[in-house]
Amino acid sequence: MVNPSLSKEDTFSPSPLITSLNVNNNPFMSDMTPPYLDSIILSHDKNFISIEFQTPNFSQSENIVYKYMLTGVDSSWVKSGSRNFVGYTQLKPGSYTFLVQSANNNKIWCKKPRSLFIKILPPWYKTNVFILLTSICLFLLSYLFVNDRIKTFKANEKLKKAKVSSRNAGASIADEPAFYIQFTK
Repeated sequence: MVNPSLSKEDTFSPSPLITSLNVNNNPFMSDMTPPYLDSIILSHDKNFISIEFQTPNFSQSENIVYKYMLTGVDSSWVKSGSRNFVGYTQLKPGSYTFLVQSANNNKIWCKKPRSLFIKILPPWYKTNVFILLTSICLFLLSYLFVNDRIKTFKANEKLKKAKVSSRNAGASIADEPAFYIQFTK
């Protein structure tokens, strides 16, 4: 016969494992299976993520509860009860950390949450390298345009000065009489 007063409270609460990872409704392909993944890097168009997790506790597993958080999206822990999956849509390019914790049937939370680092890369036209190269090209084009305008302006000024000096030279010759008449007494 079992004496309930002699039974010990279950204080062991293991960290949950990530059992499934889907990206854009397709299984995430990697060299490692989801429980062993520490980080993933995705392109900007792979921004719909669904994650399933499970705690390897076989005694009263129906009483295990979860809470999770995606840093950069969730401002605090989301308590999901016994629901062991979550989905995030339209994640913007950036770095995120998914954290999940579980509590056993005595509501004792695991000491260390399971984490998964997620990096979503920006599209090529929003990368720092592209922005830098575009800025340099715009600066060079502006410089060349302004430099060309300055050269054109200087050439026009030189041409105007040449025309004015040729007119002045022509006018001084025209002012002189073509012949001199000398009157003597």
